[in-house]
Amino acid sequence: LIFFIVTATFVKESGLDVSSNQDQDVEQQKSNNEAIVIDINQNGGVMMEGREIDARSVRPNVERMLAQDPEAGVVIRAHKQSRSETFVTVMDQARQAGAASVSIAENEN
Repeated sequence: LIFFIVTATFVKESGLDVSSNQDQDVEQQKSNNEAIVIDINQNGGVMMEGREIDARSVRPNVERMLAQDPEAGVVIRAHKQSRSETFVTVMDQARQAGAASVSIAENEN
């Protein structure tokens, strides 16, 4: 038993730190201009400010919006059938842009 404890390797798993919001909370934040809202549709299309953008261009767009409002959080509204790869790319781009908080919500559209 002592041999096992001494030779055991402990692994710390890493993951994404996310918080989930209800749609009404997202709409309230959006109306108060406190959140940068990014939509992901079921086909993997990424929408910001009413226009479709490439998932890799999320970072410069979020940086621009954070320059106007540094306190803004990011809300990613992903369709439940969208690919997780797209979601992770968008989340990484938002974090790299300097967003202090990134939340997720389900997008029915």
